[in-house]
Amino acid sequence: MATATLAPVKSQLVDNLPKRFQGIKFGIQSNQDIANQAVLEVSDRLLYDVDNNRAPFQHGPLDPRLGTSSKIGKCDTCQESLQNCTGHFGHVRLPLPAFHIGYLGFVRTILQDICKDCSRILLTEPERRAFLKELRRPFIDNLRRTQICKKINEQCRKTKTCHYCGSINGQIRKVGVLKLVHDKFVAYNKSTSMKKVPPESKIAFDASFDEAKKQNPDLDKHLRKAMEDLNPLRVLNLFKTISPTDCELLGLDPVEGRPEMFIWQFLPAPPVCIRPSVAQDNASTEDDLTTKLADIVWISGMIRLALQKGSPVQTIMEQWEYLQLQIAMYVNSDVPGLQQPGFGKTVRGFCQRLKGKQGRFRGNLSGKRVDFSGRTVISPDPNLGITQVAIPILVAKNLTYPERVNDYSLKKLRKCVQNGPDVWPGAQQVIKSDEGGYKISLKFGNRRQVARDLKVGDVVERHIEDNDIVLFNRQPSLHKLSIMSHLVKVRPWRTFRLNECVCTPYNADFDGDEMNLHVPQTEEARAEAINLMGVKHNLATPKNGEPIIAATQDFITAAYLLSGKDRFFDRKTFTYIVMHMMDGITHLDLPPPAILKPGMSNCNQSALRCRCLRPPLPPPTCLLRAILPSFRLSSLPDPRRRRRRRRRHSLSPYGRLVRCDIPAPRSASSRLFAFVEYEDRRDSDDAYHEMHNKRIGRDDVLKIEWARTPPSASWRFDSGRDRERAPRRSSPRRGRSPSPRRSTRDYSPPPQKEDRRDRDRDYDRDSRRDRSRSPDRRGDSPRDAKDDRDVKDDRDVKDDRDDRDRRDSGANGDDRKPIDSPPPVHDDLDVAE
Repeated sequence: MATATLAPVKSQLVDNLPKRFQGIKFGIQSNQDIANQAVLEVSDRLLYDVDNNRAPFQHGPLDPRLGTSSKIGKCDTCQESLQNCTGHFGHVRLPLPAFHIGYLGFVRTILQDICKDCSRILLTEPERRAFLKELRRPFIDNLRRTQICKKINEQCRKTKTCHYCGSINGQIRKVGVLKLVHDKFVAYNKSTSMKKVPPESKIAFDASFDEAKKQNPDLDKHLRKAMEDLNPLRVLNLFKTISPTDCELLGLDPVEGRPEMFIWQFLPAPPVCIRPSVAQDNASTEDDLTTKLADIVWISGMIRLALQKGSPVQTIMEQWEYLQLQIAMYVNSDVPGLQQPGFGKTVRGFCQRLKGKQGRFRGNLSGKRVDFSGRTVISPDPNLGITQVAIPILVAKNLTYPERVNDYSLKKLRKCVQNGPDVWPGAQQVIKSDEGGYKISLKFGNRRQVARDLKVGDVVERHIEDNDIVLFNRQPSLHKLSIMSHLVKVRPWRTFRLNECVCTPYNADFDGDEMNLHVPQTEEARAEAINLMGVKHNLATPKNGEPIIAATQDFITAAYLLSGKDRFFDRKTFTYIVMHMMDGITHLDLPPPAILKPGMSNCNQSALRCRCLRPPLPPPTCLLRAILPSFRLSSLPDPRRRRRRRRRHSLSPYGRLVRCDIPAPRSASSRLFAFVEYEDRRDSDDAYHEMHNKRIGRDDVLKIEWARTPPSASWRFDSGRDRERAPRRSSPRRGRSPSPRRSTRDYSPPPQKEDRRDRDRDYDRDSRRDRSRSPDRRGDSPRDAKDDRDVKDDRDVKDDRDDRDRRDSGANGDDRKPIDSPPPVHDDLDVAE
């Protein structure tokens, strides 16, 4: 069986892979770009063809190839309806160039910097090279570039004579709305010298008026005020001859922003769909842009016809000025001087359709309303933090967040489901996870049953609660700080409230401004909002790093009045001030009063100190891994008197001591730990460093945690403290009636007295209170009795300590470590949990 050989088939290359933008470059639209993007040239002012059933006229402002404004019509270019066709641009060819009303200020600046004869910039060659070197430096920012261009403009204004052609250059003045003149001989005319000699150019300029003076002799007295007219045609010819290097000195791009692009030669005709016609009975109402475009086409045709016929110059100049006026109103009709009184209704140009509250940006693009957003008036609330925003309960019940049920939130979400959509905090609906995302509305039905059936994995769209993350925005959003994330505080009334210190980045005030609220709907969005857009992460403006969120108005006034000299407050006023400085729930330790007599008073510095210092943290509890002799200090007068008071006194210089305890019983084998508690964790680190010559590390601390209960209840040592004690026999009472005995013995130390259980074996009673020793009730060993006799005999300290160490070594069966030995390693100790 023969097998057929398949010939290779050439497959078509399909380049439909996703593309990635490398960059966007902005520039000025040139006249050639306007002509290239147009689908036709608008050359006729007629709108409709009456003989053809009022169809749009070909090459008119409503040509069907520019798009359609009718719901039943189709575009002749793309054959699409109004819903799918975005329209197509056309263009109008102008017979004479015209100034662009938006670029007129830039045109005047460029004319001031260049020579009006040779188009060279008015700088010397060394200055030219120096400025070019500055502008061509790598990584130069726009701010520095703007400063250099401003220096160039100032230097060119001082130059009166061109360094290359020698012609005189004066000031550029704006006369009227769209007219520029060159006051060339302003320096000569203002001079009062009797010996001044007119330059040759001045003589030639005056000679050009000889023919006019013959016809009008009165013109001679006005020649001193004569100026050179800079019409668009002459300015265009000057701009075309500017070199690329001079364009760089003028701050322009030699390719994308040539100065001749600032002058109209082709006028764009917008699509029909953005200037629709309103049809009526046998008539139609046209848009302002359509009417103005028809006027421009009409006056352009008249100028073109006048140039062909050779009409008088005055007639052509009047028509040319009228054409520039119509083009300016076509672009921006709000320029002063364009709208003449009694001219009729105000024409809405391109700029009026884009800017303003009803424009495309604010009215259409930024005016969109989306889900999970709210908008209302804002008002101040200085009691809120800068990260908080107060929203009304009505808004909190309408905005929801989909929270997934877990073991920790099950109880809370069940309560929200039972409350329903009308009680805050409640929920709107439940999305079941095991039923294909089935939604259950809580507005109807048995909410108790839905709450009982709620399980882990379901999603509850609950109301907005306190400390939820929301985005707060005020339009117009001009920079990234115009929208930031805040934490919710649900409050009554009907306005959004925020702290006054956060008004600056929003550019907000409280005269009726409205702001928008957006609720992120995912955990990822919430995390990004609080970390990237949080108020605390945007305290400084990206423009120059200055703080943009800071104290303002009443905050500064109150701080100034409070920080004045010789200001004292009684306790009631002082606590009232401190309470309002904080959030009302922060615990503070008030400083002692500055004045005790005749009445206790606090100074203003104490109030400011309470506000500046952070709230005190709960005292840290740390168990230091240390041998008891390590707490001996050479400053103690007698090392045998190491009572608790002495030990606390030796540890107190490192910080405020909360507790110092050594576990019971008092045998030498149990004295391997000391429980030391400071108010500040840094004080415990300093104390340990001074005693062991190193910082507290992982191997030196058995357990560090925040103290919740007293150490006697939260710390247990395997040293005999928890074992059951034998009841102590009471001593005979003398001369008193017996009082009721306690059922259980209280081991707490009496007030202002030392606990006898905490005394060392070397405790020496005062000689004035010496009495005969009572019989031993606890079965003291002969060794303890011998120690007591050694104390009375005042033996040598070193011999007594060595003798005790040997006895302890014999009693415990292990060698006791010397005093100067380093702290034991972590493996030798047990962790106290």
